[in-house]
Amino acid sequence: MEENNNQYQPQPGQVPPNPAPPYYQPPTQPYPAPTYANPITYENNEPLSVGNYIVMMIVSAIPLVGLIMNIVWAFSGNTNKNRQNYARAMLILTLIGIVLSIVLYGTIFASLISSGAFSSGSMY
Repeated sequence: MEENNNQYQPQPGQVPPNPAPPYYQPPTQPYPAPTYANPITYENNEPLSVGNYIVMMIVSAIPLVGLIMNIVWAFSGNTNKNRQNYARAMLILTLIGIVLSIVLYGTIFASLISSGAFSSGSMY
């Protein structure tokens, strides 16, 4: 005698349905998921101390290191706004100094050439 398991037996050529197993239950949470407020945004606007300004001026005075640090401070996203503005001002002043130096040395060199200081002849 055949046992009847009360389970679905597909006919030949039929695709059996894909029911979930009887032990499957979707996961449930015992309590609702917590809702978080927007994270606190950190405004980097605290005033710098006098010591911070002195350190920035000393670092800015070192020839190559100062230039690199001013570029980092000026264009970094997480830098204090006061330090960022100071570094941008120092970069602007550096560029103005370079342009004025080029103009001044060019003028001096042009006047020396026009006076004949580099000509091969008498110096009188």
